[in-house]
Amino acid sequence: MRILSRRVDFPVRRSPGSRILYADAADRIAAISDGVRAALIASGVPADRIRVVPSGIDLEPFQAPCDRAALRARLGIDVGTFLVLNVAALAPHKSQETLLEAAALLRGRVAGLRVWIAGEGPERRALEARLAGTGAGGAVRLLGFREDVADLLRAADLFCISSWLEGLGTSILDAMAAGLPVVATRVGGIPEVVADGETGLLVEPRSPALLAEAIASLAGDPSRRAGMGARAKEVVRAFSADRTAERTRALYEEAWRERRAPA
Repeated sequence: MRILSRRVDFPVRRSPGSRILYADAADRIAAISDGVRAALIASGVPADRIRVVPSGIDLEPFQAPCDRAALRARLGIDVGTFLVLNVAALAPHKSQETLLEAAALLRGRVAGLRVWIAGEGPERRALEARLAGTGAGGAVRLLGFREDVADLLRAADLFCISSWLEGLGTSILDAMAAGLPVVATRVGGIPEVVADGETGLLVEPRSPALLAEAIASLAGDPSRRAGMGARAKEVVRAFSADRTAERTRALYEEAWRERRAPA
């Protein structure tokens, strides 16, 4: 019995090996979102072999009480700072350059704006060069790899993902568990997690202007941010690691029963 997991929403490669792997050799394929499922079907993978098993996260780190003011002070976040956090690999499809350009558009528009990008990857040098060219360098920091992401999330005011491809986005789930409203792109599985206007705002990808507008609208509305963050904490319970484990077990049991059934 062979079960495959698919976490990305770009098409399956058309090589013979990929076709055999996804279309012929797998008993079931676990797609982490409906967006990934649609990409698989568009690539010619039989729909009856695909089951959606969303990613799950450990909610426990976000359950304990937190002294947010003390945490922000420890991280060097000044009083009056509006912190937008992005947590993602520095990879082309994560499109952090869109966020950098949005930050440049927000200069003078959002008081105390700071944009922190946590993550490492092959696009770092390109992003550093782009940052120098936008003139937003004073407001933006590339943090590199961090082991204190839970603290960063609890200290932030808003979470932002600017990807043009995204299977689901577990960093979004972490942000929601921390009670943050989310500004994200309407791609892949993101709309299955972020309800536009309820737990965050969704915009079209590769549009710095739209991204900037969404950030600015929430920056100027603390009560709306608080309401979105509270709803996000409720919604994310459906994406716990325990729920993912239950769905994964059910998938294996289904495939096993089919294997054992008489021809």
